[in-house]
Amino acid sequence: MDRRSFLRMLFYTTIASFYPGGIWHSLANPEYDRLGPLLPRRILGKTGVKVTMLGMGGAHMGRAPEKEAQKMIELALEKGIRFFDTAHSYARGRSEKRYGKFLTPKYRDVIFLMSKSEAVEPKLMQQHLEDSLRRLKTDYLDLWQVHAIGSPQDAEQRYQAGIFKVLEKALVSGKVRHVGFTGHRDPKAHLHVLQLTQDHPFLETCQMPINVLDAA
Repeated sequence: MDRRSFLRMLFYTTIASFYPGGIWHSLANPEYDRLGPLLPRRILGKTGVKVTMLGMGGAHMGRAPEKEAQKMIELALEKGIRFFDTAHSYARGRSEKRYGKFLTPKYRDVIFLMSKSEAVEPKLMQQHLEDSLRRLKTDYLDLWQVHAIGSPQDAEQRYQAGIFKVLEKALVSGKVRHVGFTGHRDPKAHLHVLQLTQDHPFLETCQMPINVLDAA
């Protein structure tokens, strides 16, 4: 067994230890698209859409040298990843621009593409959406999220400002296929968003860190 094959086996074995049940069947019988085999897929939130169980994080994409960013994108695709994350704020837009240069022109048909906005004012959030679509060189986002809600007070302020109405408008326009929200620091912020938006069934995802080593 060569080094690459060994590392691939080690990777799958490690992942499998966290996913009991049908994971071995999924790994032994992978789904395929035009690029090759996919990582096992899972339904994302309430979207009904299956996405690969691992995704490519976008925060570092804008910080890496351009050639390295391209290599990371190509390697992720080669290894079966089809879920790509980014946000309007990452590296002042460079993350979205890197995807717009190296990802969407060739691979838009096989990927699930997510971006996010930290805006606290509706007009600015709408502008963020237009910026993201332009940078990413796509007509729509698979998932767009209100980003980094930090506290119940933050959630309240954004809700009262009309941020979640912008999400609904984006859905109706077809520029976004699914919507949700994220937070990094306070679980109470997530709970308050869910309470505020219980009459807005269009929210489909809630993203939060679950890594015990994540100091944020």
